[in-house]
Amino acid sequence: PGERAVLHGGPRITGWKPVGAGVYAAEVSKGLVFHQVVENGRAGRKARHPNTGYLHVAEGIPQLDAKGEPIRHKLWGITMSTRECIYREGDLPPGSLDGAEVYLWAGFDWFANVLPIGSVDREKRRISLAAPALVPIVIRTERRYFFQNIREALDAPGEFFLDRAAGRLYCKPYQE
Repeated sequence: PGERAVLHGGPRITGWKPVGAGVYAAEVSKGLVFHQVVENGRAGRKARHPNTGYLHVAEGIPQLDAKGEPIRHKLWGITMSTRECIYREGDLPPGSLDGAEVYLWAGFDWFANVLPIGSVDREKRRISLAAPALVPIVIRTERRYFFQNIREALDAPGEFFLDRAAGRLYCKPYQE
């Protein structure tokens, strides 16, 4: 009674240096992948856009069969799209999206996908994902989503950005 169990599954990160605007950076192994940072027992989150609430898909880009026809789900008749969508004007965050992910509620909001961004066509407002969404009826119009792991979105206490390629972790601590 009165005791508290604490389980951490990763290494302690040290060597933090201020880089401006209340953000600190530390070196980590290149290619290291993790999804959680804990600061003095408080869980952080990946820097996201928008900070609260959601964006909504403007339009899904249908997958095509060998004949160039849109593939439809056999049961519901919904045009399927698992890799591409059109975002609404003004939804794309500024700056680089290298290493960014889309946190997307697919299908019927039963669960969410966290998918890396493969490419963005800013002229056509088209996002291509680096991996397919988990269910083949997703990325329909009005599906909610947000961007995460974006350096330029690192603006709220408790947020972090992991630059896997450079082996650098940026964090805006809850307390300095």
